[in-house]
Amino acid sequence: MRLFMEEYAYSNALKNTSVRLKVLFVLSNVIFGVFSNSPIVPFIIFCTMVFLTIVMAKIPARDYFTWFSIPLFYAIPLFLAMIFFFGGFEPWIQFNLLGFKLMMYKDSFNNALLMVSRVLSGTSCLLFLAFTTPMAKISSALKLLKVPDIIIELSMLIYRYIFVVLDELTRMELSQRTRLGYTTFKKSLNSLSLLSTNVFIRAMNRGEKLHIAMESRCYNGKIELLDEDSIHKLTMLALITFEGLIFMVMYLTKDLRIV
Repeated sequence: MRLFMEEYAYSNALKNTSVRLKVLFVLSNVIFGVFSNSPIVPFIIFCTMVFLTIVMAKIPARDYFTWFSIPLFYAIPLFLAMIFFFGGFEPWIQFNLLGFKLMMYKDSFNNALLMVSRVLSGTSCLLFLAFTTPMAKISSALKLLKVPDIIIELSMLIYRYIFVVLDELTRMELSQRTRLGYTTFKKSLNSLSLLSTNVFIRAMNRGEKLHIAMESRCYNGKIELLDEDSIHKLTMLALITFEGLIFMVMYLTKDLRIV
């Protein structure tokens, strides 16, 4: 099973950039995007993150937007629901659809647009960090930022175990398909029931083997992480400048409404 995101994290053009700077960059932009009162700042963050990920880190746009389409699958219906079914105070557009009278309000549209912009900015920030930084380096950066060791170790084990379960799921599903287990609806239900039962058992066995392998390599309850991370002054200056501009734009557009 090819883990494309993990492969890009080790081979992208920004892999040697300071991990601490990338973590601080992402966290600060997520905070600015969430607390912004207008969609301008989140959209600026979104465009910046897409540019850095695709152009600077040289991540293929097709793979990037494939991952990006997952949150949009939920955000777009929520946006439509907010603009048509959440009432407001100032009517904007009214029309009939299949005999139903639909009313769009200005404040509901602004709130829905702000929600979508926050989703775009937050998702782009997390995808930038995931595509450009391996999990081991993210954990080392969190350790340097004084995050408790138990949280770091649990996150590393959970992250690793996700792919262990996916690997078992892929193997078993492929085996079922080669035996024509999904040719009919009845066979598909039977195969899915067997798959959901056996994948849990297989995952537990793989987990036990993983624990034995860690103990055979002198695991004593603590995962040692490398903390070598150099920060370039020019990169740090660029980060401070960008965040200062974002803060200025957020202050100037705090009362801005699109409609």
